[in-house]
Parts: sequence; structure tokens; C-alpha cells
Amino acid sequence: RNRYLIPFAKKSIALFHRGQTGLSASEDLVRLILNGNKATAGTPQDLSDFAYEDWLYSGLQFQFAFLVDTLPISIGTSLILGHYYQSARSGQTSLFTAENGSEIQFDGSYAFNDVSRPYLLGVSGVGLAVDFETQERWAKHEVKFKAQDLGFIYFTKGTSSAVDSSFSFTGINVANLFSLEESVFQASLDSTGNILETAQQLNYTRALPFMLQLDYEYHLQKGALKSIYLQSRYRNLVSYLPRVEIGTRWNLSKKDKLGSGLNLG
Repeated sequence: RNRYLIPFAKKSIALFHRGQTGLSASEDLVRLILNGNKATAGTPQDLSDFAYEDWLYSGLQFQFAFLVDTLPISIGTSLILGHYYQSARSGQTSLFTAENGSEIQFDGSYAFNDVSRPYLLGVSGVGLAVDFETQERWAKHEVKFKAQDLGFIYFTKGTSSAVDSSFSFTGINVANLFSLEESVFQASLDSTGNILETAQQLNYTRALPFMLQLDYEYHLQKGALKSIYLQSRYRNLVSYLPRVEIGTRWNLSKKDKLGSGLNLG
């Protein structure tokens, strides 16, 4: 490669639309969702460290590239429109159901945030982001680095709730089905007030689920085998495990190319 040629577009404008979702849950919580609490009656269930995050946003990007000595650099600046954001987290949390079903006990904490608009692709927030990309090759070695969506969104009119409490529900005692009074149900609802807290409306800023990627490629050019590569990737998202991939690239003919890889994460 000519070291004085820029491998990126010198200038460009792009529109993009992205969604990212992350989820982490304990085995007990998954079992509870699939089977209900009857199957685990008499055994405390660990619901700790639940985490969920969901994003939907669009952007208008202006990109330009230049050389620093012989090092090509591409930078993109984006105006971000946030359409939807939701997150939920729990701390040390447990749920216990009595074997005879007479009582349900909850002990723990959770936090929930949500912001959206009632119409399709409504604007819930505005932000800024930066992309960065560079690469360098010497002899048979090539290294590439890429950062995407380094930025934030400022959301408005979102809802948020946080609870840290204990709760015990023993059901509703109905002596006569035909003489129920509203006060019986109201008393039961009042007892859940400490766990079903009313959400508050507020504005908040969140860092975007940015991505970092580093590639190393060793060029062989032995027969059809073109190169061997190693790639690592990280995204700032709930429960995201850094991804590592190793693989090969082949030139079977002037028109036919083949790639194979094994990744973990």
C-alpha cells in the first residue's frame, strides 16, 4: 500500500439508525419467569444483579480524513437523536414463596428508567457523538483501531423509580364472595405502596453504547492463503462480554474470496 494514500473517504455525510440491547439475569430469575413461583415454593430465589438496557437512536454524521505524517486518520462527528431508552437494575434481591402458598416475601432493591414518545421515531433526547478510525501497516503486519459512538444523549421528560425495601403479601381474606367491600382491596393495595413506588418525571444524560475495536492482521500471501487476523471488540452495554475472533482470509481466484473465523464473546 502507498503510505501516502488515505484508505478512508476524504469527506462524507451519512445517516444511520441503531438499536442496542443488553440483558443479564440470574438462573433463579430465568427459572421464575419460565415456571412461575409455584415450582420454587419453599426455596428462596436469588434475583440479584438483574440488568437490562435498550437503546434506539439515529444520527447525522459528517466525516473527514487526513494524514498525520504517514498515519491515516478518519474522524466523524454526529448529531444524535434519541428515540427510546429503557434500563432496569436490581441490587441484592430475593423472593420467597411459602410452600403452601400462604405468603410471598420480597426483599431487595431495584431501579428503573424509561423515556420514549408515543409516536414512531419521536425525539426523546438530543446528543453528540464522535467516531475515530486509523490503521497502519509495516511489512507483513497491519493494525487497525476503530471507535464508534463516543458520546452521550440528553433525554427529557423521562421517568425514573428506585425502591429499596421489604414486602410481604399474605393474600386477601374473603369471608363472603357476595359481600366484598372496596376497603378490603384498598387495604391490600396500600400494603404494597412501599414496593410499587410511583415513578418520577425527570431529565437525565446517558453515555451512548460506544464500541471499541482493535484488529491485527498478518499478511502471508502463501498460495491461496492471504492472511491471518485477530480481532477484539468491546461495547459499552449491559452484560456485554468482550469479543475475540481469530480467522483467516483466502484468495481462491481473482474474483472469489473466502474468510473463516472462530469467535468467543
